Amino acid sequence: MCPTCYQIPITEFIEWIIKTTRSKDPFEIAMMMMGFPQLPDRSCEHAWIFAAALLTAIKNEGSAKLTDEDIFSALETAKERAVTRATLQTGVCGMGAAVGIAFHAVFKAMPNRTDLQDDITMKVVAEAIEYLADNSTNCRCCKNVVWTIMDLIVSLIHARFGIELEGSASDIICHQVGAMVNCDPLTCQFSTALDINKLSL
Repeated sequence: MCPTCYQIPITEFIEWIIKTTRSKDPFEIAMMMMGFPQLPDRSCEHAWIFAAALLTAIKNEGSAKLTDEDIFSALETAKERAVTRATLQTGVCGMGAAVGIAFHAVFKAMPNRTDLQDDITMKVVAEAIEYLADNSTNCRCCKNVVWTIMDLIVSLIHARFGIELEGSASDIICHQVGAMVNCDPLTCQFSTALDINKLSL
């Protein structure tokens, strides 16, 4: 990480990646964004990153007519709706709002759209929240939640819109095993590729 990145706000860092990357892999893009040095272990900034990374990959894929300005607008909405304070007060993860914001942005950007409302968005948000609730013992940190929900939503985006993105959650290896709040390597699917026994060698 260059020294400049230590001095800028996280939103500016995310926007820089949105404007510069040509990757069609939302997992790779999210990994870059989560490399921000001041990112808290537990915060709704992870929900912002989810929405920004997914939409940036879709923009680069080209099927949806998304622009940088569309993604910046979605990011601003995510900042308003996915707020750590609200998560702590309600017990509801901000990722639900981020999923709705991202999915709706894709819906609006699809060419030849004739319907005015996509009820699928609400069903997708409900499915994402239910998925998180059902996997709460595995989704122990915010980074895990990003990878878990990204995998689900990428498949739903493909089913709904036919958008082919690169990457997969199965490619993710967490290199912060044991360093994150609530980290449990024995239940985190993203630590299984690491041979924990070798860490002591």
